[in-house]
Formats: sequence, C-alpha cells, structure tokens
Amino acid sequence: MIYDGYITSAEPEIGEAGLRDGGHYVQNAPRVTFLTNETATLGAMIDQVKTYLGNLVEVVGYSLELGLPDKVDSTVVVVTTEAVLDTAKEIIPHECRTIVARRSINYAKMEELLNVSPGTKVVVASKDLTSARETTLILKELGMDHVDYVPWVPGLPLPGVEIAITSGGPHLAPPDVQQVINLGFRPMDISTMVDIVLACGLPTEMVNAISLDYIRGMVRLNQRLLAANTGLEESSARLHTLISFLDEGVVYMDRNGIVEVCNQAVQDLLGVNPKMLYGKQLAAIAAGDVIRTALKSGLSTHGVEDIATRRVSASVVPVLQDTEVRGAICVFRDVSDVRRLEQEIAKNIGTGHTTRYTVRDIYGKSPAVKRLIDRLRKIAATDLTVLITGESGVGKEVAAQAIHNLSSRKNGPFVAVNFAALPETLAESELFGYEEGSFTGARRGGRRGYFEEAHKGTIFLDEIGDASPTVQASLLRVLQEKRIIRVGGNRVIQLDFRVIAATNRSLKEMVAEGRFRRDLCYRLNVLNLAIPPLRERKGDIPELINYFLMGSGNVPEVEEDVMQVLRNHDWPGNIRELQNVVSHIVSVYQGPRVTLDDLPETLFEREVSSSDSGYRSIVGNLEKLGDLQLFCEILEVLQKHAGPSGVGRTAISSESPSHPGLHTVRTYVGYLAEVGACIVGSTRQGTRITAMGSDLLGFIRLYLAGLNGTKGN
Repeated sequence: MIYDGYITSAEPEIGEAGLRDGGHYVQNAPRVTFLTNETATLGAMIDQVKTYLGNLVEVVGYSLELGLPDKVDSTVVVVTTEAVLDTAKEIIPHECRTIVARRSINYAKMEELLNVSPGTKVVVASKDLTSARETTLILKELGMDHVDYVPWVPGLPLPGVEIAITSGGPHLAPPDVQQVINLGFRPMDISTMVDIVLACGLPTEMVNAISLDYIRGMVRLNQRLLAANTGLEESSARLHTLISFLDEGVVYMDRNGIVEVCNQAVQDLLGVNPKMLYGKQLAAIAAGDVIRTALKSGLSTHGVEDIATRRVSASVVPVLQDTEVRGAICVFRDVSDVRRLEQEIAKNIGTGHTTRYTVRDIYGKSPAVKRLIDRLRKIAATDLTVLITGESGVGKEVAAQAIHNLSSRKNGPFVAVNFAALPETLAESELFGYEEGSFTGARRGGRRGYFEEAHKGTIFLDEIGDASPTVQASLLRVLQEKRIIRVGGNRVIQLDFRVIAATNRSLKEMVAEGRFRRDLCYRLNVLNLAIPPLRERKGDIPELINYFLMGSGNVPEVEEDVMQVLRNHDWPGNIRELQNVVSHIVSVYQGPRVTLDDLPETLFEREVSSSDSGYRSIVGNLEKLGDLQLFCEILEVLQKHAGPSGVGRTAISSESPSHPGLHTVRTYVGYLAEVGACIVGSTRQGTRITAMGSDLLGFIRLYLAGLNGTKGN
C-alpha cells in the first residue's frame, strides 16, 4: 500500500497501489516513509504526521499486510517495530536514516478504562506480545494502575477475564470477553515526532508546536480524570507523574488558582521552592493577569512578563468539566531558554547531529570520483578512524556524512565540530562537557559535550589542523581511551564513537614544523581519504552545474561557449566556488539560455591573470614547436586519464582526434613535460598531467576559441 500525503486533498483516490492523496506538497520536500504491520496503523500514523507537518513533507507508506516495495527511496524511514525493521532491512538503503517509532496512548480514549472497578483483571490484547507489553507499561506509567493487566495475544491461554483492552481494533480481543475497551490507534510519542522533524531538517517551530500539543493532551487527560469522579488527590498524583519529566515549569491549580501540583523546574523560573507554592495563590506570585483571565473566561491565555531577572512566558490552559472551570495548568518558559533551544536545534541540524548528505550527493562520473566513491564505501564498512584531506570547498563534510550513512552507525548521531570556529577557552567544556557549578555561568545540571553527544555514532572533527596544542593533547587521550571526564567532574564516562577528521592543511608538514603532534597525526591517519580538487575532475562540471541548477528550481539551457569557460576555469574554491557561480547565473540570467553575459566577471579576470603569469608566453613557444591544436588534444587525453596511473602513448594516439603517430606523441609529450605540463612515466607507468598542465589546457582552449582577452580586460 502506498499513501502519499498531499495536504490539499479532499478524498483519497483509490489506485492500483492503494491510497494516494491528490494535492500538493512543498517542492523538494523531504520524504518520510512508514513501514508497518497493518494497513490501519499505516493510515493512522500518516494522518498524525500530516496533522503536525502538513505539506512540509511528502509521506509514503507500506504495510506488510499488502506487501513491501523492492526498494525504499526516502529521507527518513519510520518503522513500527524492530521486527518490521528486520523484515524490511534489505529494501532500506544503508545511507537512509531509520527511526523505530516509540508509541504512546491516545489520551482521549481512556475515560472508559477509568470506570473499571479497582482490582479487576483485564486482558491487554494485541497482534504481538511486544505491543501488548508496551501498552501495559504505558498505562501504568500514566497512573492507570487501578486494574490488573494481563498482556495477551492469540494462541496464549486465556485467563478468566471479562474485559479486554485493545489499541488496534476490537477484532483483536478474545472472543469470549463481555466488554472490549478499544483505546484506538497508539500514536507516536513526542520524541519520535521530534526525531522526524530533525531528520527532515524542518523549521524548529515544529518542535515547539508538538510540545504544546503534548501539554494539551495532559490537560484533556486530567479533565477526564475529574469527569470520571476520580478523587482529587488521585488525579493530582497522576498529573504529577506526567509533569515531573518536563523541562518546562508546570503548575496545576484549582478553580480558585490555588497551587496543587507543580514540578521542580518551577523553582528555577520563579525562584521559589516548589514546596512553598502548595496551597498558595499562584497569581499572587507570577502571571497574575494571565491566570485570572483564564480562570474567569475558561479560555486559554498567554502572556510574557519579567519575573525577578528573567523574561518569562506563561501559557494557561483551563481544565473544564462540562462548561465549568475546575482548574488550570500553567506552563512557564524562560523566553531566552526558548530562543536558545531553537538555536541549539538549528545548530544541531546545521552541524551534524543529523545528516543531510549521502553517497548519492557525490556527483560525477569521472575516474577520480569513481575511485573516491569506491574507497569511501570500503572505509564505511570498517569502524576505523578516518582522516579526510582536500582543499577548501571540495566537500569533505559531504564525504564524512556519506561514510556515516553507509556505516553500521547510520542510526546514531553525527556530531560535527569545527575547530576553526572553536575558541580555545571554551574547547574543553564544549568537547567534553561540564558539571554543574564548574565555572561561573555553568548550566544547572551540567552539560554534555560533543563527544558524549556522539555516543553510538560518529564525531566529525573538521579543520583539525586548527586545534591548539592544548586541545591536541586532550584529543589524543580521548581517542586512545574512548573515555572522558567532564570539566569540574571526577566521574569517568566510557563512550563508543567513531572519529572522522578532516583538514585542508598538510598535517605532515605541520608535524615537521612542530605545530601538530606526531602521535595525534598517527592516531587520526589510520585510513586516509583524499578528495580531488575540481580542477582534476573537470569532466564532472556539466553534471555538477545541472545539479545546482535543479536545486534552484530552474534548469535553463547553457550555451556551449559558457560551458567551455566553466570547464577551463581552474576553480581554486572548488565545488563551493562552482555553486556560488551557479547561484550568480540563476540570479541574473533572463533566458531562455545562459550566455557569457550571465557569468561573473571574476571568472574572466582570473583567466587574464593566468595569461599574465606566463601562459601566453608558454603558448607562444608551443606554437613555434608544433601544432597548438595537437598539444590541446594530447592535454585533453591526459586530463581525461588524470590520476596516479596516467596514460600510455598508444592510448594518447588512439584517443586524440588527429591520431598522431607514436613518435609524434613522444615528441609532443616531451615538449609538454619540459614546460611542466605533464610528468612522463616509466615503462610501466603512463604520462600524468600536472595541475599546471590542467591550467595550461584551459588557457589553450580559450586561446584557440578566440575568447582570450575578449572579456574582463
């Protein structure tokens, strides 16, 4: 069964593949794929996601009941159980983020259960025993422990009971029971929904909206506790169980505004011991106008005020029985904490707690890229430390994320640390965390560092060459022992993580100069992945340009002379520079085709600079020695075979359009070697083009095309 969640549909269309919504979602929206046991569960989970995320995501679903596809192509895959994951693991790509959904209880369906007499034995029926036990545990955690639960699935002996609880439909209940309480679909819990939001890289406001809805669910549950004539003391105890796990300051008050239940977080926000709040008027302490308005009107209210030295928001949701206000829940948040939370979530998305790239985001068909991807896959199959080297802008973090998503740690966190942006004064606390009170301004309860965040996943040490000597010493210890001690603490924390480091510097030279520890260099350089610069894989430029144009939502035709200039450019900024050039093209071109006038002037300025550096003189000398077109053809063949093995004279002869003889090839290659454009190999090793040879080829192409000096002078 396939169900595409397009938000504007009115009625789902019935097709060969199952249900398909008929509206539209945001262009290039991330795809969420659900894999479930039953079709009914599939539809309910999709509805839940669409309720929160609307058309920000494309939703696709399959059930074992109707069959799975041959392959899943998705941003994230959500499965209902580990058993479903085991069944479907062959169709889920290694690089795809996978989430095993954690399930909760539908609060709105619990009123009937509250009416069951205490001590009654009740069967919790499900299709599998794991789900039955999970439902039992959740009910008990919510305080619904007044009855005796017995998890049950078909095939087990049936105890002498008259009541059965199901969470997937009455058909799951034993046939002989007299009463069936159907709790309905078990929704995904708040943590699963937040995982989906983060995995899809969606706006962080979604997290706040989901949290607020969770609070409202607790209010509705408390209303039903009261409506069921549950004793006030009992209902308050159950509510306290719920709010004790929340980071927000939560207070429950009666109809007169008297505090009856509150959690520990209130103390930080209001500066009052929670025990001193019980039996007091909350409005006399904080958020007076907001609380009085909510209790009087029966409507949810919200306000922001200064409490002590804090700017605090207060949201009050009345608890109603019929139309009568029986109390209210007030949720306090430090406004600065809310902003920090949004920034931290955004930071996590941007720096790597979740990943954006897979091996499919490495574009190109050149031999250099094929070798890169092949080595990357081999590296991902191990759990050894990796050092990625390459110039700035070549895509080192893309490669690191691709390794992570191909590895056995793909379902764990990917935590990126940029040492170029990490102040030495904060490095220890950021990397290893700190304990409460370890320094002025330390967060209450302490904070986990990047290495703890990376437990069971991958930590990416970007720009490692910028790490200070002090930090290098600390890193060496952690990499050796896989253990950390937080700043200000004495507890040793054992961790499990993989290290991928990256640098655009030569660590070997830094070691020789005494600027980088030799032992740390050896510890990092267990496996090496060298990413080639763009000038060594210029054959990939057309494909990369098309990819970046597609990302802009517009793919105009690019004139051949434009493509020629782009191929001939030396790209010192590599792929990042190419992406910026495409962004410039998209912003200025007027269509229908991209012309030379749409290119940034800097491209031509750099070409003139190259000629001023001596390329014009070299070309003039080569013209005196032979046919410049043939020099260009030979350089193009060498460029095509760029790499350590090079290419032999026979291949140069056969692949050059002019098909020169072997003697001519030897002569021309000799001339090119004399000016530094290539390196002539031994008998077993072919001739290799140099970086200067690639630049010279670009200049010769422009010279032959008559473009040199026509723009940018």
